[in-house]
Amino acid sequence: MKKIIALLILTVMVQPVLAIGIGISPSEININNGLKGAEYEKSLVIFNTGQEKTNFSLSAEGNISDWVRFYKSDNLSSNITSISIPKEDKVSLVVVFRVPNDAANGNYSGILDVNSVPSTNASQGSQSHMIVGASSHVMINVTGDQILQGEVTGISIEDTEVNYPLKTNILFKNSGNVVASPKIESHFFRGDEEVGSLINESVGIKPTGVNEKIVTEWDTHGQVPGNYTSNVVVSLNGQILKSDNISFTIYPTGTFSRQGNLTDILIDGEPEVDKVSKIMAYFNNTGEIETSAKFTGEVYKDGNLLDTITSDELTVGKYKQAVLVGYFKPTSPGEYLIKGKVVYSGKETPVNEVSFKVPGGFSSLLIGGAAAIFLILALLGVVLKKKKSN
Repeated sequence: MKKIIALLILTVMVQPVLAIGIGISPSEININNGLKGAEYEKSLVIFNTGQEKTNFSLSAEGNISDWVRFYKSDNLSSNITSISIPKEDKVSLVVVFRVPNDAANGNYSGILDVNSVPSTNASQGSQSHMIVGASSHVMINVTGDQILQGEVTGISIEDTEVNYPLKTNILFKNSGNVVASPKIESHFFRGDEEVGSLINESVGIKPTGVNEKIVTEWDTHGQVPGNYTSNVVVSLNGQILKSDNISFTIYPTGTFSRQGNLTDILIDGEPEVDKVSKIMAYFNNTGEIETSAKFTGEVYKDGNLLDTITSDELTVGKYKQAVLVGYFKPTSPGEYLIKGKVVYSGKETPVNEVSFKVPGGFSSLLIGGAAAIFLILALLGVVLKKKKSN
């Protein structure tokens, strides 16, 4: 009997450990030649390896603790101190390091800590005190020198059609410690004749130390189909980083395929009476060239057409996804149905449908209250009947 009890206790102790787990990447973050007063962004991925949704606290220790702020990758305006991650899932965060203006030259170290937050079982009032955590070690070398340098790791040009923009893709790595704005100068030739040029130097690249894509666009209106060459020169602070001659083709309009799919229609949040709801249509451009896309939808209630929804028209790059947003304000409770499609390049996707329910205000409260009263009366009847039988 004692062995069974001991085994049960051991099982209870092990279960919380199995239910939660954490991983973090990278395990080390190094910032060299950090400039006083500058900001540096690094990515931090947190893995919830456990079997349940878990809240994790975010904090920093060491002499860089006051320099650190955590942000969701899709919202860099509001810093966070905790994050909720579904079971067996991961979240990518942006960690911003702000080096103080009065920081002395030298090496500064610290730790980024991620720990599970004990959860409370609301139904039983109990709390799980099992905590797991992971850390990423940080080293920042602060210098008073401003370093402006970078590297071009690749240049490519995508073939296009007449009247569609020609895109030049430049992969640039800022290896300095300040924001860099490389100058990109392109000259376009058909045979030996120069038919156009452009200069772009408005893009500011932060010193993240990773490749960032810069895209320039040349207007091909008035050009004829054929083979072309572009001379691309990328320079920084007057120094040429890379120069390359790249061949490309401008095809007649209509050469590339136009294809697309409306993959989903989602309602943002819980719809309410007299409250505007955001309708999000997800469109995948599976064609070989960019396309303009617009979502249109019809809203039905009880089989009757109530309203129409139209999004703004967006340009969607080839093999890219766009979220087309429309709005609708339900004026009464009930079941609603949206039938929607995306219009693109003179084509239409098949119609997708999504249904949703708008809860009723006062009338639903009356119905719910009546149901509750009926249930109470029924229970009282059962109790009284038992008393009489006794």
